[in-house]
Amino acid sequence: MDVPSEGCPVLLTENPFNSLGNREKTTEIMFEHFSTPSLFMANEAVLSLHAAGQTTGVVLSCGDSLSHIVAIQEGKPLPHASLRLGYAGSQLTKFLMSMLNRIGHKFSIAQRKDVREIKEKLCYVALDFQQAAASESNQGETYELPDGSLITIDDEQFRCP
Repeated sequence: MDVPSEGCPVLLTENPFNSLGNREKTTEIMFEHFSTPSLFMANEAVLSLHAAGQTTGVVLSCGDSLSHIVAIQEGKPLPHASLRLGYAGSQLTKFLMSMLNRIGHKFSIAQRKDVREIKEKLCYVALDFQQAAASESNQGETYELPDGSLITIDDEQFRCP
């Protein structure tokens, strides 16, 4: 940003499961390398809840490589009631790719970005999975790939949220 860091206090968001070692290393870098005058590291789940105008609640954060659920009471995370999940967006993209490959739409690893876009634009969480799976009215959705070809996905759109 072409701003000298020596005069800038810094607020960093951090993963709720960030280790003490990572926090110490980050602090060391910010003070010794960037010469920041002050540093505050805030739990991203707590900040998300504050952004919603709340201090107590449960935050679900799903990223490409990490997902977690954090319970927060009066602005304080409750570690015993929080959970780091073993799957995230990249695993869902791989799952959708395997489902599409099984039904004849062959995608290479290089086309993972296209599959991710299909997932983000067409996939959803069905409010009633059993009803959605049994529905005769599911017509599927069509997506145009960068090469101009069209792909239609049916129940894959709710089997891979």
